[in-house]
Amino acid sequence: MSKKSEIIFMQTRLIRLAAQEWKLSIEKVIDIFKKAEVLGYIEDGYGIFFTVKVMGQFWKMYQSLSEERGYR
Repeated sequence: MSKKSEIIFMQTRLIRLAAQEWKLSIEKVIDIFKKAEVLGYIEDGYGIFFTVKVMGQFWKMYQSLSEERGYR
């Protein structure tokens, strides 16, 4: 899998997890992620996010951030 494919996979997985967890549409989650610049953060930090464990930690961090900023 190419670097770009892996980044897209991570972004897509996180969008789906958020939609499921927050009971929102994919479109709404994408809108929230764009406002919070989450997708760009994943692309910029690609080297950091290469394991499922790290993605899980990122997910928990994003949940806290989204609650603090009122995105939920």
